[in-house]
Amino acid sequence: DNPGDGTPLRAWMRVEMSPIETIDIGPTNQHDLVLFANTTMSDSVSADWINRFYLGGVDEYKYKLRTDNKDNMFVCGTYRDHMIVNYNLDLNEKYSVVLDEFGAPQDEPSSSSSGENSQAFVTMHDPTSGQIVTCLSTRGHGKNRGSSAIADSKGDIYMVGQVSGKVRFVADHGWWKFAERGVNTGSTNNTFGFLAKATNREWMIDNSTKYKPIDYTWEWIVYIDAPEHSLSGERMLCDVSVSTNDDVYTVGYFNGPTEIGMSGAAKYNDSETFQFEPGYKWVDESDEQVFICKWSDAGKCVWSSVYGVTGLDHDNINIIFHDDMMYFVCAADTFAASTTESGVVVSCVDITTGDFTWVKSIQGGSITCSSIKVTDTGNIFITGVCDSTVTSSNITLGGGAVVEATSGYSLLLEPTGSSGVVTIFTSDSSTCDAVTQSNSTGKGVTIGTCDSTTTVQSGTQSIDIHTPEQNKYFIYKSTHEL
Repeated sequence: DNPGDGTPLRAWMRVEMSPIETIDIGPTNQHDLVLFANTTMSDSVSADWINRFYLGGVDEYKYKLRTDNKDNMFVCGTYRDHMIVNYNLDLNEKYSVVLDEFGAPQDEPSSSSSGENSQAFVTMHDPTSGQIVTCLSTRGHGKNRGSSAIADSKGDIYMVGQVSGKVRFVADHGWWKFAERGVNTGSTNNTFGFLAKATNREWMIDNSTKYKPIDYTWEWIVYIDAPEHSLSGERMLCDVSVSTNDDVYTVGYFNGPTEIGMSGAAKYNDSETFQFEPGYKWVDESDEQVFICKWSDAGKCVWSSVYGVTGLDHDNINIIFHDDMMYFVCAADTFAASTTESGVVVSCVDITTGDFTWVKSIQGGSITCSSIKVTDTGNIFITGVCDSTVTSSNITLGGGAVVEATSGYSLLLEPTGSSGVVTIFTSDSSTCDAVTQSNSTGKGVTIGTCDSTTTVQSGTQSIDIHTPEQNKYFIYKSTHEL
């Protein structure tokens, strides 16, 4: 994820695997999560290390991999029934993290589960070995989801997602151990978005009580909520990014009455003089909205911007911070900014005011966007799936190909979004799940899936990726640059 010259390409994927019979703890179902690293770009790719997660529940969740400025890796997602991570046969079992459907630690996994609860989690991995440095999870009765996580320059972790029911943010170890920071949303049909900060105050913990390697604990939680439990509606924070000076940016959506930020009386006995955070908003709307927020590292809302939207793809809303610029991308039928856009909408956001500096869009039938990356030179990569030829009314596009069936695509934009190059990946069924940069020259690496030989086409250039077996993963390094 975001490697530069000489840095290993790291990727994760959910794959079907044979059971690992040498590990006698926990389930070995065929839909586990695998994190691996490799340093080669040849046809015979071999992993330098592999880390496998045991996740319970059906194969219905998405997972996001991010890296910080120290190359630490963060995996964020959702599990049901159970979660087992960090198992190492060379170490005592206490170095495994075993959680049940309520997010509570267990000595061994349970064979029974109601199937009605889900939890959000984040794991932090050492970039050299892939071993887990910390593992954090929500707890409680309800349906909780994790969507993204990242760390700031101090190593503090930020996770975003969605909670419903009775959720608990509590840890049994570290500086903030046993501190309860939960919420009750009422009905599970009334969901709240959340931004959670976890810190590692290692120097404040007595050596005799440290429980290595998981000393991170929750410092504060911010909820995007409704004023009453009786209200319904969906609220979710979808992605999070951190600036070089540790300001936090989030993007999400809601479709019911929603409060962003905190308000309260300036004095406990003065109910008429209110004190609001600068970015506070109360939106009494049932129509769907997308919102972008800036937060301080203390959890205060600095500014928030809200935009009307229809036909939003909830699973793929992303932001990324790069070189004092923030970029936002989503897919929707309509997106109301300074102009009304449709398809995949990409924009540059002013980090001081929250306004859009520019807004661009591409169309391609039922088009989606799965990821966005920015190179050292400011070029912007976007990947996704389309089912018709990619076009745009406000971007001068080169490359591309005629699309008549579901295909993967990657879009390379220059820093102002005015022009770009499209690459199309065509097979019986293909997707482009991630994109990253291979160096600072503007070239990129696309990671995707296909079920047969895939043709890669950009303008008049065309090559075939041969995959004789079904459900293959491909890695493609582009040859063009802007």
